[in-house]
Amino acid sequence: MTNTYNRFGIEQIVHSITDFGTKNTATDFAIILFDIDNFKRINHHRGHDVGDIVLRDVAKIIARNLRISDCVARWGGEEFVIILPYTRFEFALALAEKIRISVSTYNFDARQPLHATLGAGVSAIMSGESFADAFKRTDEALYKAKNSGRNACVLARPHSFEHLNFPQL
Repeated sequence: MTNTYNRFGIEQIVHSITDFGTKNTATDFAIILFDIDNFKRINHHRGHDVGDIVLRDVAKIIARNLRISDCVARWGGEEFVIILPYTRFEFALALAEKIRISVSTYNFDARQPLHATLGAGVSAIMSGESFADAFKRTDEALYKAKNSGRNACVLARPHSFEHLNFPQL
């Protein structure tokens, strides 16, 4: 429906750019995990047909902002994951913000105005870190974005670099 990879497809891509899917040796990359805020409310109040439009249009907005080397997948019901090879966390965070703003200003229903927002977790995989560990940090950052009032991007701090002073977002 969204013309993006599914969970299996993105796992295959991660596997191909990491050392057999375990420890990252081939390239550093960043991860963005988006969740459409209050998506169940959209489905409940506007119907599943409009919910499907929101999913498709969010996927299009994401895709328009990616490089050819980047990959996006629908991870869950209203979640999208983006894998950004050769990308530092600063660029990934800026990209997540750009997409978040683009979605929040987009009208999803021409007949009756409908706006949606996104929460995002953002991380950069560290050398020697597994995708699963990096994804867990990204997911935790997404939950912080949701718990901070939604419509926000939160950077996942690498556990091995907790002592560093990253900018507060």
